[in-house]
Amino acid sequence: MDNEILETFRKVEVNIPLLDAIKKIPRYAKFLKELCTYKRKLKGNERISKGKNFSALIGKFVPHIPEKCKDPGTFCIPCIIGNSKFKNSMLDLGASINGMPLSIFKSLSLGLLQPMGMVIQLANRSVSHPTSFVEDVLVRVGKLIFPADFYVHDMEEGFSHGSAPIILGRPFLKTTRTKIDVYAGTLSMEFGDVVVHFNILDVMKFLYEDHSHSIFRAELIDDIVDEHIHDLDSFHVKKHSFV
Repeated sequence: MDNEILETFRKVEVNIPLLDAIKKIPRYAKFLKELCTYKRKLKGNERISKGKNFSALIGKFVPHIPEKCKDPGTFCIPCIIGNSKFKNSMLDLGASINGMPLSIFKSLSLGLLQPMGMVIQLANRSVSHPTSFVEDVLVRVGKLIFPADFYVHDMEEGFSHGSAPIILGRPFLKTTRTKIDVYAGTLSMEFGDVVVHFNILDVMKFLYEDHSHSIFRAELIDDIVDEHIHDLDSFHVKKHSFV
């Protein structure tokens, strides 16, 4: 019925004031009143389009709702291992371990590699072997030096040395007593009375400028012996998130 009235409005031409026409046709008056008020309900798959000031209007009438923020991006910090500098090592609360590529491990001369009975499950669900587990690697962050254990993985090349995907997970973040303010884009690490501060937005400029940087997502599956690595279904395995 409403559609019929709308079609009628499109065809009708009047030479009298609109208010006079509405007064003489109560049915049209009721329809226009409903159309111009917020009490009119949507039917079926009808949609309401909102403009760019919609959020501002909501904030005006409901002042207790905070402003919606965008994704701040990946949090990275510069660090030094041995004589090598890594300007964008990724901090990841979702990772239960620390990781580095095999090529970086070799360049740091951290010792001999030992075989391991573990596999890494990549994001595409394929599996590969981590090369070794390295303990007590000294990582320098600002004026502070922290020990960290790393899983070494033979991953694809294609990154520059300074932008290698060094991943610092929860153990490292706890060791360094890391405090992150996501809103302000700042973080701090401390040992004793010494505290170092970082502005993540400044560090991330290097990350965005260097397009060769890559982050590899994987899951670590432990307690798997090498000779049965391809028959995973016959083992009960424990998975650790490694991003």
